[in-house]
Amino acid sequence: MRNADQAPVRRSPGRGTAAGAGLAMAFSLAPWAAEAEEAAKAADGGGTSPEASSDSLTLSEISVTGASSPGAAVSNTNNAQTGFSRLPGTVMETPATIQVVPQKIIRQQQATTLDQILKNVPGITLSAGEGNGGQSGSQFRIRGLSAKGDIYRDGLRDFGVYQRDAFDTDSVEVLKGPMGDIFGVGGAGGIINQSSKQAFIGTVNSIDQQIGSGPTYRTTVDSNLKINDKTAVRINGLYQNADTPDRNHVTADRVGASADLGYGIGQETELHLNYYFLQNDGVPDFGVPFAQGANGEYRPLTEYDIPGVSRSLSYVRSTDQDVSNTQIVSALFRKEFENGIVLNNDTRFGYYDRDFSGTNPAAVTYASLKKLQAGGNAALTYGAGGGMTYRQDGFGAQNVLSATGDFTTGFLKHSLTAGLDTSYQDDNRSLGTWTGRWNNQTVINPQYEYPDAYAVYGATTRYANATDVGIFANDRVWFNDKISLLGSLRWDYFRSDYETNVATVGGGTAIAREWSPGISAIWEPLQDTMLYASFSRSYKPIGTDVAAQVGGVAAEVAQDGRAYQPETIDSYEIGTKINLLDGRLGLTGSLFQINKYNAYTTDPVTGEVVVGFTDAGLGLRIRGFELGVTGQITEDWNVQAAYSYLNGEITSSSTAAVVGNAAPDVPRNNLSLWTAYQLPEIEQLPGRFSVGGGLQYASGYWSDNANTAWVPDTVSLDAMVGYNHDNFRVSLNAYNLTDHLNYTASFNNSRVVPAAGRTVMFNIGATF
Repeated sequence: MRNADQAPVRRSPGRGTAAGAGLAMAFSLAPWAAEAEEAAKAADGGGTSPEASSDSLTLSEISVTGASSPGAAVSNTNNAQTGFSRLPGTVMETPATIQVVPQKIIRQQQATTLDQILKNVPGITLSAGEGNGGQSGSQFRIRGLSAKGDIYRDGLRDFGVYQRDAFDTDSVEVLKGPMGDIFGVGGAGGIINQSSKQAFIGTVNSIDQQIGSGPTYRTTVDSNLKINDKTAVRINGLYQNADTPDRNHVTADRVGASADLGYGIGQETELHLNYYFLQNDGVPDFGVPFAQGANGEYRPLTEYDIPGVSRSLSYVRSTDQDVSNTQIVSALFRKEFENGIVLNNDTRFGYYDRDFSGTNPAAVTYASLKKLQAGGNAALTYGAGGGMTYRQDGFGAQNVLSATGDFTTGFLKHSLTAGLDTSYQDDNRSLGTWTGRWNNQTVINPQYEYPDAYAVYGATTRYANATDVGIFANDRVWFNDKISLLGSLRWDYFRSDYETNVATVGGGTAIAREWSPGISAIWEPLQDTMLYASFSRSYKPIGTDVAAQVGGVAAEVAQDGRAYQPETIDSYEIGTKINLLDGRLGLTGSLFQINKYNAYTTDPVTGEVVVGFTDAGLGLRIRGFELGVTGQITEDWNVQAAYSYLNGEITSSSTAAVVGNAAPDVPRNNLSLWTAYQLPEIEQLPGRFSVGGGLQYASGYWSDNANTAWVPDTVSLDAMVGYNHDNFRVSLNAYNLTDHLNYTASFNNSRVVPAAGRTVMFNIGATF
């Protein structure tokens, strides 16, 4: 417990830790590099890590030093850093619901994408892309609110829309609830941050080969080279060739590389220069149609007993593709002064391009459903003019400068963080039209091959940009060693511009100037216990999601002559965080309510309110509670579990009939559980075995505002068995053991994407 006469200390986030398909019997390193790093840190006096003592490989000839990234070397994620230099301190010290998926869980589950990692965070749902040349594929929702533009990497915005791979991910942090007082415009439901693998002091090389269902062939390499006692470079690489299991014609090929050069690692002045590249070359999946039943409600087509319809049925055409290139350059600088002030300056430039074409099936009528159930076939229309096609390129830049320091005013002790956040995004799109491709098909046996089809671009072009300048400050004031108050405030100037060569929707400029406040009362009755009550507000002006916005929709883009008002999102939360078993195990709990007030524009002629630009102008109220446990039960037994209850309601809408309905994409009951145990050594057998398993569950939910389209429950039971010996490791993961028919994403009452059934992933690896 902190003594009353001691200056309060807020710890700042750490910066340190960070081939082809034919190599079926190559070796693996990415997991072992992290394990060796953690074990060596403990040996160097950095504290006894639960992971180092439980299942880490100790390599005596390797010396590794440097601070941990947020979730690299912790099992009790209450002790993890938040992942943001402007939000210094640990999860335990921050009065908000923050869930961290550490490297240990990512390794044990063999998660390969951000989507898969986030299955460990209940309360996050996915919706399929809207179409019309905008975002496609998965869109994250946190507590039922869109987070499609709220994905970060190392505390800075991750510009662009692409499938995010986990090959360079050390941990993932999810901050739940609006936090406009810290991050500015956007962030209605929360923030998702990926902490990358950063260089550390030590020399470790590894290679990892995975073979799985689909089939999937995946190779990753991770090499950290010590240059001197303060400098190191870390290089990660990826090659993946994959067919998506149980989804016909859907692929996910990727190539990636990253390099992090660290100067002054673990010193008072530290700099990390990072380059990241990822190429996605796949085929997008918009799933199967919803089908209307006799009662007027829609269910996934795969829920009906229809000959020729299974979870593998897809409407992908040979013209469909999703080819993207993402390049990110970052500089993360940190300076600790002798007077205790810590200065951080984080800079990013990102460039992306994308060549996209997809097929999104529309809903099946009841009349067509009856034909199908009788053994016949029926016509099927495709949305978005037969399927969206576009080429996109853009860039983004951001710089966050912040300083943290402690001081006193009378008997009050302060910890103050203040800074400047500036960013700019720019996006160009050219929509394409196809010749030689049929836009409408049949439900059964849709045509896949279109050998003579070609697309022409340029008839419709769209350009958008967004500028944001934010000034922020937060001050935690201690009245004594148990009671403190955290106040925060941010002011943003936000401007968005939109241009198009299509006369149906004009362009223009929209400007917003907003103050975002936040306040928390904190009580720490014991050293390992914290209780809090907090309020925060976020604003979301029009045009915030430049790379992800649909584009061309009047309610989403800036237009001259309209009076725009940003969305307003208020959050009320009370919660607690407790550490047990000498800090090895962490408990969390929170009770919250989020109110989203629908954004609107005013018609300049009639003065009437026009439908808002996000979530169809809905006002929403989300109430719920969350419980979590994370850490080491024993030295060899780790667990991460969380439950989230969500009750969402539409409180206002331009469509009066939907007011009072359940909020879309909000499952009431959400559960995620993962646990693993390392078996005792067997005298006759070198090495050690480990076993693990988990469960993901989400109750069914409505996919549309009218509450006519229902997505059934999600249930996935997973298991893992692994074996470690010296520098080598093999493991086998099995997912969805019961072969339950799950769905990964949905959109309105039009379509829903079936998930894979029972699948496996085998890994073999080594460290050298």
